[in-house]
Amino acid sequence: LGVRYQLPDGGRAMTLEAEVRWVKTGVADDEPGLHPGMGLKFVKLTDAARERLLALVKQGGPTEN
Repeated sequence: LGVRYQLPDGGRAMTLEAEVRWVKTGVADDEPGLHPGMGLKFVKLTDAARERLLALVKQGGPTEN
């Protein structure tokens, strides 16, 4: 799966290769606060891309506007 991602660090958008690892199609009553989505595993990352992604994770992810 090809993913184009713009990080909030002001750098250029990255085009990354990823594999879908899990999919959540809906919110179950027994899982309040969880929303539909999917988990990705990035593959074949360059060192620079890996460092940018790690920096984002370490700061707590992107903030919502």
